[in-house]
Amino acid sequence: MSTTAAVREVPLPMTVPLAKGAWGGVKTVTRRPTLRCKPNIGDNLWVLTTWFHHTEKRNQNNEMAWDDVTKTVRWRTGQTMEDATPEFWDKKWWRKRPSIHMPRWASGMVYEVLDVSQEFLWDITEEEAKREGIRIPVTTNGCPPGKGKPLMNLFSPYLSTHDVKKEPDCHYRVQFAFDWDALYGKGPYAWSKNPRIWVISFRRARG
Repeated sequence: MSTTAAVREVPLPMTVPLAKGAWGGVKTVTRRPTLRCKPNIGDNLWVLTTWFHHTEKRNQNNEMAWDDVTKTVRWRTGQTMEDATPEFWDKKWWRKRPSIHMPRWASGMVYEVLDVSQEFLWDITEEEAKREGIRIPVTTNGCPPGKGKPLMNLFSPYLSTHDVKKEPDCHYRVQFAFDWDALYGKGPYAWSKNPRIWVISFRRARG
């Protein structure tokens, strides 16, 4: 008789850009200010993100979901259709739904937890910022490529915590800080507060 414990599954909300980065293998770590359910090494994370619900049929056995990350249609009963789009069905029956309403059966993005730790937000390194899926680094003058001086004031709080003159390689960290505040910038978890946060490393789950 096998004594192997069942793999625990933990929900993890992600914005569509972050979910695409994880699905494409660009994002292999995520930092979170809080965790409702702390994952452990070996657990599986199933991603909640914006999705589309097919609402024509009221019978739960016929429910369908589609997301723009995996390009897969999923049925509540377990069947899947890969490389699909809602255009195969009448568009009027597809309703865009927020991640908080995504059921487990509708999520096809599952990742195995490799490591879980805590650190202060400012401890992130340049390499770790890249692992977060940051793909458009800022330039040495503190602005995204092509944007120029108009954004200098927006980036100034992050430049003060990452000395660009002393550390010319901090562009990904500055961009990460800017992106972080776009999600958590109002409150105790703002970049300027340097909060203690969770760091979760993961890879796509097999099977």
